[in-house]
Parts: sequence; C-alpha cells; structure tokens
Amino acid sequence: MATLAAAVLSPAVHAQWPTTCVDLNDIVEAHLGNDGNVAIYQRVFGDQAEQACQNDHRDDVRGVFAWAFEDSTQSDLADLPDLAWPTGCVELNDIVEAHLGNDGNVGIYQRAFAGAAEFACRGDHRDDVRGVFAWAFGGTTVLVSQDRPESVAAGWSSVAVGGFHNCAIRIDGTVACWGQQADAAGGNFGKADPPLGNFQTVSAGLDHSCGVRTDNSVACWGSNVAFRDRHVGQAIPPSGTFQSVSAGYFHTCGVRTDGSVACWGDNGAGEAVPPAGTFRSVSAGANHTCGVRTDGTLSCWGSNRQGQSSPPSGGFQSVSAGFQHTCGVRIDETVACWGSNVDNWNRVVGQATAPAGTFRSVSAGLHHTCGLRTDRTVACWGSNTERGLDHVGQAMPPAGEFASVDAGHSHTCGLKTDATIACWGWNGHGQASPPA
Repeated sequence: MATLAAAVLSPAVHAQWPTTCVDLNDIVEAHLGNDGNVAIYQRVFGDQAEQACQNDHRDDVRGVFAWAFEDSTQSDLADLPDLAWPTGCVELNDIVEAHLGNDGNVGIYQRAFAGAAEFACRGDHRDDVRGVFAWAFGGTTVLVSQDRPESVAAGWSSVAVGGFHNCAIRIDGTVACWGQQADAAGGNFGKADPPLGNFQTVSAGLDHSCGVRTDNSVACWGSNVAFRDRHVGQAIPPSGTFQSVSAGYFHTCGVRTDGSVACWGDNGAGEAVPPAGTFRSVSAGANHTCGVRTDGTLSCWGSNRQGQSSPPSGGFQSVSAGFQHTCGVRIDETVACWGSNVDNWNRVVGQATAPAGTFRSVSAGLHHTCGLRTDRTVACWGSNTERGLDHVGQAMPPAGEFASVDAGHSHTCGLKTDATIACWGWNGHGQASPPA
C-alpha cells in the first residue's frame, strides 16, 4: 500500500515543441548553479551519482560533470579548472528528448521530490522548456510537432491500492475510488468516496484514504476507528503543508514540506511516533512505519515482532511497509526485504524473498510483494491465495509495460504506460475491476 506520487496540472493545452538553439554553456551553468542535477543525483544515487548523471548526458558534457562531482560546492564559473568548456550549439529538441527518453530528470526529480517533483523540475529549467515538462510529468500538455499521442491527455496518472479498495488520480487531478465501502465491522465510512478537488498524490489504507491536494494540504476520508470501535483518528490529518502521505491500516504518516514526518491515528505499537530528522518519503504499514531519510538510509518505527522494523544498512531509493514485512529499492536498484516470510497459517509463502534483478519501485502488501522492474515489467512474489484457501492470483501480474505498481490485501493494481489501470487478484468487492 505504498504511496504513489503524481503531478497535477491544469487542463490539457497544446505547446509547440521547442527547437531553439542554445549554447551548451548556458545548460551547464544552470545545472551547476543551483540545486539542479548535481545535488539531485547525489540525493537519489548516493556514491553512484556521477556515473548515473554521466549516463544521462551527451558525451561533450560529461567532462564538465566529472569536475562538478569532485567539487560540487564550487559554483563560481570564474573558479573553473582548466578544461575544455563545451560551447557547441544544440537543439532544445535534443535536450528534451534525452530528458524524457530514459530514467533522466523526470524520474529522478520524482524520486527526489515526490509530489513536488514538477515544481522543482520546472524551477530549474528555462521558460521555453517548462511547457514540455508539463507533458512529461502529467500528460496534460500535448506537443504538436512531434509524435506525441493526443490520448495522453486522458486516463490516469497514479493508482493506490488499499485493503479492499483503491483510489487513483485522473490526469485532470481528480480522484476516483472503487471497491469495498464498508469497514471490517460493516460500517460505511466512505473510504471509497473521495472529496472534490485536485490532488497531487493519493494513498489507500485499510478502511481510509488520504491525499495531498494541489495546495499541499492533506485531505483524508473513511474510517477513524480501529478494532473494537476505538476512535483513533487515522482520517483526521493535521494542518500544514505536505509533500506526500501514506495511509496504513489504522494510522497515517506524511512528509511535510520541510522534510519532517508527521503521523496520526493508532499508536498501539509506536507506529505513529516518527523519529526526528528529514525524510524523502514515508510508508505506513499495518502497525509499523518506515521512511527514507534525506541521506538515503532507512528508519523504521512501531512493531518489530517479525523484524519488519529492522531495516538493513546502506542507501535506499524507496521503501514500502506491508502487513508484517517491508521491502525497499537500494541505490543499485536491487530489492531488499525483511520481516515475516509466512502467512497467517505459518506457511512460508515468500513475500520477503525478493527476486534478483533491478527495480524502479517495490510495494509490500499483506502476504505478497510486487515490484516494477527497470524494463517496466512487473514481478510479484509471495502468496496467491485469499485467506489461505482460494487461489486468486494477486502475485501473478499480467504482461506489458507499467509506470507503477501497488500491492494490497489480496489484490494488486498497476498503472500502465498508456495511462490505463490493470488489476489482478481477489475481486470480491470489485477492487480488481478498475474504471475506464
């Protein structure tokens, strides 16, 4: 039930693809003179930042970045070392295609800034390029002089999977939810009835949902009670501005715009008492929570009965807290999982046994886990049954290319690269039947 970020933009407009010829010197100055690529790559990739950055840039620019990473605090061009500063003229079209055609700026800004990614990216680029990034982040700007489909202005920009319901953000920024409405006790608290307005991110928990609005405030809807009708307030967010939010079973956590984490709701195991410090992201599970700090290390708090709150050392890009296990994507793009590897009947099902290979993201559910590989296919591992009996296939993803994936109780959904949603697994409440 990981939180997925999505930029929300104004209604679709047409923008001419930029073809202005610019000096490479201007490009390099922008990249070194602010919190641009050098610092952002370091935040996302740690000690592999230079290699990742060079892989994303033209040969005639790479030499400059070698200097930048050796002394990235030195931004005064007068202090440049003796090297051949590139002065070639390039088409903006070439630059933009490079940014969209790999895991370059768009994906990296999303990793580093979550819901504030588009704002940060547009702030770092020239006015005549900013309209292009509107399309890149949200699909609402259709570029007319290149082969960019008009259909990207419709569809979905993210999907979030809960226990037995889901919520997703449309390209226009509105939220739609489907699946179970009632909670475990039969009460209808409206967890699948989102409020009006536009949202940047959305997250679905067990019996409640939350999202970050375009003004960076948090709105929640659904149940405010836990077991035995205890009022815990998981759907009553605090005031203030947030980058992202994650709805767990009976608690919720979010990263504020200052990087600190705030949690609310049930705190029976300490899952709603975050540590001090600044974070890139946070993920709320059943009764534990984990977050990626700004230095790339992980911190977890709450229940640790199955080892789910004892993360490994090292740098991580992302983390996802499930029922009693946790998984994260390391800096080298491999997946590490820890915590329970069994179901409720103590049968080993393997939700914490990650496959080999490289991944863009990972999502931990009840007794299964799914991840988006770097080739954009989905891999899942763990249980394929509902309540340990019926085979429902929540860990059997369909073929095709995906932009994201999110694992729930006994079902999974993913956002495909054509902006449609696919779901698989148990469909007892219609949760695996997404709207068009």
